[in-house]
Amino acid sequence: MPPNPGMAGDPSLAAIASNWIFKFNSARRAREPASAMAELFSPDPWWRDHLALTWDLRTFHGLSDILGFLAGTLSRAGTGPITLAPHSGQLVQMGGQISFIYASFTFVTKFATCSGGVKLLQGQDGHWRAWNVYTRIEELKGCAQDLQRLNIRDSQVDDDFDVVILGGGQCGLQLAAASRAIGMRVLIVEQNARLGDQWRRHYDPLRLHLPKQHSQFLYRSFPPSTPLYPSKDDIAMFLEQYSQTCHLNVLYSSRVQNATFDDSSNTWVLDVLQSGGSSRLVRSSHVVLATGILGALPVMPNLSGKSVYRGASLHSVEYKNGAHWRGKRAIVVGAGTSGHDIAEDLHRHGAHVLMVQRSPTAVVSKHLASIYFAQHYQEGISPDTVDRALESTPVLLNRELAAAAASYMQQMDAPLRAGLGRAGFLFRHPDPAEMLYERFGGYYVDTGEPFDAAIIEGKINIKAGIPLTSFTQRGLRFADGSEVFADLIVFATGFETSGMRALAGQLVGAGIGDTLREPWGLDEEGEVKAVWRSSGHPHLWYHGGDFKAARYYSKLVALQILATKLGILDRYQS
Repeated sequence: MPPNPGMAGDPSLAAIASNWIFKFNSARRAREPASAMAELFSPDPWWRDHLALTWDLRTFHGLSDILGFLAGTLSRAGTGPITLAPHSGQLVQMGGQISFIYASFTFVTKFATCSGGVKLLQGQDGHWRAWNVYTRIEELKGCAQDLQRLNIRDSQVDDDFDVVILGGGQCGLQLAAASRAIGMRVLIVEQNARLGDQWRRHYDPLRLHLPKQHSQFLYRSFPPSTPLYPSKDDIAMFLEQYSQTCHLNVLYSSRVQNATFDDSSNTWVLDVLQSGGSSRLVRSSHVVLATGILGALPVMPNLSGKSVYRGASLHSVEYKNGAHWRGKRAIVVGAGTSGHDIAEDLHRHGAHVLMVQRSPTAVVSKHLASIYFAQHYQEGISPDTVDRALESTPVLLNRELAAAAASYMQQMDAPLRAGLGRAGFLFRHPDPAEMLYERFGGYYVDTGEPFDAAIIEGKINIKAGIPLTSFTQRGLRFADGSEVFADLIVFATGFETSGMRALAGQLVGAGIGDTLREPWGLDEEGEVKAVWRSSGHPHLWYHGGDFKAARYYSKLVALQILATKLGILDRYQS
């Protein structure tokens, strides 16, 4: 590991960062730029670019890939010299193992103003070299963001828009606000009668397992009265307030029946079914699916014998609360967030609960989560600043760092893990990339409620690692031959993650639908395959993710749409 850069006698952090930036700018003008730049990077460097230099979301790993990327890109993008941002240069220590200097910078390209950051490691020779560089677009020249636009009611009265967004959840609303802030005309098509109904329909005890600082929206903050872990009703109410205060144009109780693309005008013609059964044709240059990752297509285990089971069987999407199950026997299949929430609710209402854990679960304690969020979401630091710092680290590098921190996390959570382990609970190490971009489940973040204590004390039982085989008349049978009786079985087994592409295909037809890429999962660079970037069609987009992703990527999707409108989105010009 590199030596601690904070030792006495070191130059100021800003001076170290400034010196690296000076050398980088000089290397670009050298007779052999590649050779000069090679001296500026650590032995295993990473570069993550968000639209600034590639008009895409890209990660380059290794010196040869980075130098190859920079060789043609800097000149083609018209990149000017990078400039150290004021008051930049911060010492960061990661788990007492890695220390680096993080410095922010700005630069301009042919079409945009941009920002970035560099993480510098000190080598054995005392020189500071780049371990991780991050570049990101900020604004297109001549199209500055103006938040005053959000204070004016949308006066759009015709049926011609720059962007039509399907879905008025956290992603759709923030994308609409980001698009309006840079001057585009936007319509949101929402299938529910009220914004937030998708939250109101979930089970009663639902609340976020991450604090509200992590879950803030673009341009507007939660009311001060919002609890640290907002409930589903807090979120639903805020969605309505957000739409009103940003003066967004929402068409309620409506859905797009089909979409036809006119190649001659690069315009979608959308057939919108409104409440009451009337139809309306809407034209738009771009369509964005912000219809949510989860909730549309529940996944149920393929078990025989369901017709003979005499009790109640339902998916978590149908569960409301445990009020009618006092004194009854309940099985909850699934040990992720929803499984924990529902098992806890049934226990609180007096049911006798068995949680069936089909595979190991990643559990993060309240103590560890509090340390993480206290480090990042500090008083006086905007969520936007935190987002940039977190997104600067490539996904695959983040996976390596998480694996390296496994022993530290296990040590911090040793008492919790020991207690749950004695109860039979199976653990896996948290993999942020898999949890957020591939599986969308298989983890649980503790919020400090006494649920884990109920498992440890045997008040909620665990049956782990034994496959289910079938329903029986009175419950479920397992692969070890055992049978568990239950009056209620709740399957907290997740949702189908390919629903966005399937929905897009239904709307646009097989011709265009066959060209669309699978939205989720990671490509070979560790970037999400098609959400927030090219879907396979230059005028159709996917937008989704958790609260942080919705907040961060809404601006980037809006800027790609605007760049396409202006004819400067590089990857679409060939």
